[in-house]
Amino acid sequence: MRSPWALVVSATLAFCVGISSVDAWMSRFVPRGVPPRTCATSYRSQNFEIATYGRILERARGVAGIARRGALRFIASGVLVAQDLVLTCRHCTHVHSASPDRYDPSDLVVRFEGGAHALNSHPVVGYAYTSASYDLCLLRIGPDINGDLPDQTQIQTLAPGRLPLGTPLYVLHHPKGGGLRVADGAEVVFPYESTDYELAQIEARLRAEGDVDGTAARAMRRSYREGTSGTYLNLSSRWAGQPTLGADCATFDGSSGAPVYSKRTHELCGIVYAGGDPRNVRRLTSWLNHEAILPADVIAEELRKAGLSRPPQQSSQHLGAIRPPVLGVPQQGTLDHAGETGIHRRTKIAEPKQRGPQE
Repeated sequence: MRSPWALVVSATLAFCVGISSVDAWMSRFVPRGVPPRTCATSYRSQNFEIATYGRILERARGVAGIARRGALRFIASGVLVAQDLVLTCRHCTHVHSASPDRYDPSDLVVRFEGGAHALNSHPVVGYAYTSASYDLCLLRIGPDINGDLPDQTQIQTLAPGRLPLGTPLYVLHHPKGGGLRVADGAEVVFPYESTDYELAQIEARLRAEGDVDGTAARAMRRSYREGTSGTYLNLSSRWAGQPTLGADCATFDGSSGAPVYSKRTHELCGIVYAGGDPRNVRRLTSWLNHEAILPADVIAEELRKAGLSRPPQQSSQHLGAIRPPVLGVPQQGTLDHAGETGIHRRTKIAEPKQRGPQE
């Protein structure tokens, strides 16, 4: 008679063989040439050098958590782009699901958990800039209780440039208002600037995700407008016509305004401004359930037009090299910052002649 240990080992081996067989059988139904990962499946495993994570920790020093005065939990994220300027989403600073009433930005404080003085709060003095076209703003912050501004080594520089389909990304954010976290394993699923070949790859992936009638593929195609050099720019119909870099990553309430980095170069390539509902990830195609990132190209061009390509006062470091993109005109109306399910609801895109709802 077999010993209990022998039975356990035999059962484990049988289970492993069975899983391998099922996986091989399921792989027959994945069309050839389709990337092995979609929004409805697990992240693709990638191997990176240990030094990569050292660079992530270095970038974390400039990531801001935005909170109301006296509150412990954060309502949004941001990134330090000058010694006294924090870049974040405009909707984070005046309306939030946990605090539906409008309030003055001076009710806010900023903390840098990855910095040298993680527990010290910097009061928000006011707006340095608010965009009437895009969901972004610059908050001017004051010194902490010790009379110090953030260290200049925490300042981050925008890096405009095309990110191809499949570019690995990571997000440094404060999900659900908690501590600083890294959303690793993300990647570009809808490039802001795309080629014909990439659009064909995206259509193939959408079919593999269950878009049999082509509804999602047609909506995706309508979003891409012809740009320069034979490429197309994503003015996403999924996100009210906003210029968008679509990514597959795990973000939540509190992630709005979070900086997004290329994992290859560790350059700041945009900020998160909207996202799908993670609870529905297995029921939706990636077109309906992806994170929306405002690209660095658009942010840099917007700040250049406002005369802020070099931040004023304390900082001597500029916001990034400006490569003027071809910008589209976003549609007006309501922008739901979490898709149909509404993680960041109650947000309005201001009319072009207005300064924004915070006023």
